[in-house]
Amino acid sequence: IINLADFKITTLIEDQLSVKKMAFDHNGRQLSFLTSMDTAETKNYELQYWKMGMHNSKMVVNADTKGMPKGWTVSQHFRVYFSRDGEKIFFGTNEILEEEPEDTLLDEEKAKVDIWHYQDGRVQPEQLKSVKRDQNKGYKAVYHISSSKFIQLADEKMETVRTFNFNNAHFGLGSNNDQWDKERSWMFPWRSDYFFFFFDNNKKEVINEGVFMLRGISSSVVFFVLCYSKDCL
Repeated sequence: IINLADFKITTLIEDQLSVKKMAFDHNGRQLSFLTSMDTAETKNYELQYWKMGMHNSKMVVNADTKGMPKGWTVSQHFRVYFSRDGEKIFFGTNEILEEEPEDTLLDEEKAKVDIWHYQDGRVQPEQLKSVKRDQNKGYKAVYHISSSKFIQLADEKMETVRTFNFNNAHFGLGSNNDQWDKERSWMFPWRSDYFFFFFDNNKKEVINEGVFMLRGISSSVVFFVLCYSKDCL
């Protein structure tokens, strides 16, 4: 870090093989980023944190952090960002990546088979189109700076969590459409289940299930407009 007032240089961290996703807070006094010491091509990352006055950054979240799902770690594919008030860091997590074993077969000698079942939630063309996105999928998590507390927000059962008030709010709106995926082949708008998620205590409350559309949210996030009819477009 270079202080532009006196051009003093602060070394954040040394001897890292990979550094990604650097993000300052709104006031430019805090910084968070990802680091990895993995020598393999497939790397797993840790979340680092620094604020003005610290000599070096410190690791705050990795695979061993309390509350991290077993076998998961920090995702390199998810954006790192602060809440506007600088109290929280949002980032992503995913399963720990394993290096694929080497083999002696040539690419043209390997069979490639696409399998689809009629009970799958998505039709095969959509599955094939989404392969890269699914491989790089991350699930939103939050780190509370003052309490050094990590909370996993999204997961495979609630993939989307929206935050409010410039990410300052201590709650979010979660949604999931897994149980309605098959309907997407013949129905629009698509249905989803909605949840309130409280960031401080990791509690989740169901707002309602099978909602066709969330049409509006008040600025205080107290009132919602939910649509239960296909005619709500």
